[in-house]
Amino acid sequence: ALNMAGEYNDYGEFNAVDLQSLDGVWWMISGRQFDSLFFSEGYVPTAQQLGDTFKWLWGKYMGVGVVLGVVGLAELARKNRHLLVAWTLFAVPYTYFYSTYGAPDRDTMMAPLYLLWTIPLGFGLNTVVTQAALHTQVNRLIILPIIMLAINYPLVDVSHDTRTRDRAQLLVNELPQDTVVFGLWWDIVPLQYLQIIEEQ
Repeated sequence: ALNMAGEYNDYGEFNAVDLQSLDGVWWMISGRQFDSLFFSEGYVPTAQQLGDTFKWLWGKYMGVGVVLGVVGLAELARKNRHLLVAWTLFAVPYTYFYSTYGAPDRDTMMAPLYLLWTIPLGFGLNTVVTQAALHTQVNRLIILPIIMLAINYPLVDVSHDTRTRDRAQLLVNELPQDTVVFGLWWDIVPLQYLQIIEEQ
């Protein structure tokens, strides 16, 4: 009932996209709904955009994971160039696109990069373990992923976070009957949910 595949016209009427047509499917998979956010500040990422991307990656891996990943990339260049090329073909275009994207929540859209980074991170960790003759103490190094999990899991587990719905409910409770509300997407969609799904 809450259909996001479409656009509102100037009269506030929702025009759904026909996802059973080829044009509708292409509209959806090409992200046309968000095309105003594509390359919002140009085709070349700004220093700020690149800095943000690096800062997010650094934060997710607490610095040490980025250093180990760089070691892993060097190791891949030496020993497994096919995997390095494949990794680059996945990681670089994705990172480039979302570095230049105009949405305020780009940090969450970088999740595939965070996942892809585990590949060079694993190779880097293996290199450090092997070269430092730590293979007999590898159980001590297992603590690194456990620490990362312990720190990051509470940040990504929002299963008990009802703030968005609670805020929308408070707003709905204060609105007079038949009110028309205008706002930004992240403010309006929770209201649409309460109105359309819960029939408030």
